[in-house]
Amino acid sequence: MKLSTITVAVQDGVARIVLDRPDEANSLNTQILEELSAELHALHGRDDVFALVLSGEGRGFCAGMDRALAERLLPDGQLGEVQELTRFLDLGGRVFEQIRSFPGITVAAVSGFAIGGGMLLVSACDVRVVVTGARLAVPESTFGLPLSWGAVGRLIDLVGEGRALDWIATGRKPSFEELMMSGFITRAVAEGELDDVVDEYVTTVRANPALFIRVTKPQIRSYARPASSLSTLETLGSIGLLALNDSVR
Repeated sequence: MKLSTITVAVQDGVARIVLDRPDEANSLNTQILEELSAELHALHGRDDVFALVLSGEGRGFCAGMDRALAERLLPDGQLGEVQELTRFLDLGGRVFEQIRSFPGITVAAVSGFAIGGGMLLVSACDVRVVVTGARLAVPESTFGLPLSWGAVGRLIDLVGEGRALDWIATGRKPSFEELMMSGFITRAVAEGELDDVVDEYVTTVRANPALFIRVTKPQIRSYARPASSLSTLETLGSIGLLALNDSVR
């Protein structure tokens, strides 16, 4: 099923959602987040879906916030349309939590790049299969916007407090080797092998009793930082810091 900004297909128990704005590097705007949220909500209620694969059409996974949207909401790094920015941040937090709480296994299939919100969507997934050499980073600090969506806690869970702070505070692009060593990347694959490796992975998972994943995931999640409880606080913090930047200027 082709929607305006994403493509959704379900076959043999696997739901595949493709970010489908290749001309805009699959960047995130309000519309794509709304469509993602609606489709994820529908998939949550399906007992026949045991896995979700999230990928991007074209040369990369996702370039983060849409450039035109960013220029309107954050003109020159200052606070623009507060209501629309709040809507964007809240939607992103909802999508992030819908991926995190998905009852089946979730797999991010990443090639090219996953920047900003793109990397946050990748971090929300259970498994991250990434083409060697792909570029991932959270550069929000470079334009004065703290991470939102509950993603700070998730990054800490994945790579540890020190490394998460380093990546977030500097906004730098960690090397592929660092991403592997940190444990952020679950599996590295060669160019052209991404689809085959992801298919093999979900096939292996499907061979196990479906109840196993549905019971085991909540057990694992119970030890992780509850991202949903932080998303509103982080959204308010983002707006507050931008307002403070404006007043200082």
